[in-house]
Amino acid sequence: MINQEKILFQVKDLIKTYGSGDAVVNALRGVTVEIPAKELIVLLGPSGSGKSTLLNILGGLDRATSGSIFFKNKNLSTMSESALTRYRRQNIGFIFQQYNLIPSLTALENVELVTEISDNPMDAKHALELVGLAARMEHFPTQMSGGELQRVAIARAIAKQPSVLFCDEPTGALDSKTGRTILNILQDINQDLGTTIIIVTHAMATGAMADRTIYFSDGNIDQIKVNQHKLTADDIEW
Repeated sequence: MINQEKILFQVKDLIKTYGSGDAVVNALRGVTVEIPAKELIVLLGPSGSGKSTLLNILGGLDRATSGSIFFKNKNLSTMSESALTRYRRQNIGFIFQQYNLIPSLTALENVELVTEISDNPMDAKHALELVGLAARMEHFPTQMSGGELQRVAIARAIAKQPSVLFCDEPTGALDSKTGRTILNILQDINQDLGTTIIIVTHAMATGAMADRTIYFSDGNIDQIKVNQHKLTADDIEW
């Protein structure tokens, strides 16, 4: 049972459908879950199981068809579009499989874009230092490896000091060695900054490093496993 004071997200009877009639797709089928603050949480399941749909709704990028979702007792389901925009800007960081960096800007300038519109940002140089890129700040995306590009994307996401960091297949385009580096950085951010981190993946081994693993199947939650003895990213079997 989660301490009510620790609950960050409270989701109840969440349904998401796309299309209509014979073409309807039931992406979420009545998901109910509580997500605590300051944990590293992994959403596991095959493609099409609903995990990315839930992440997009939690992050304010999409809306549910029905059901309710609360963030710190604020009802996201009834927020206007402008309120959802403020919610994302003030509270949420996103990391995707695609890095979405601006190629004409240096690593530092890509991160500074976010700090300029944030309410309480950390120094952009410090954000890059946290992900091990102190020596690469003035490099352009075309001069960097895939792992370095993902680290820039992480620095950009954490620079505004969000409450929650959403990661959608953050290692999906990386080799195992580089993937471990990225997972180590995410684990450090969770432990050192107290940022709630939610990782969507189909890689089963990633669940071993989570505080809590939520298993998805066919648009609903199969089970939730609380990990009493979590591993470091270096120790999980890839």
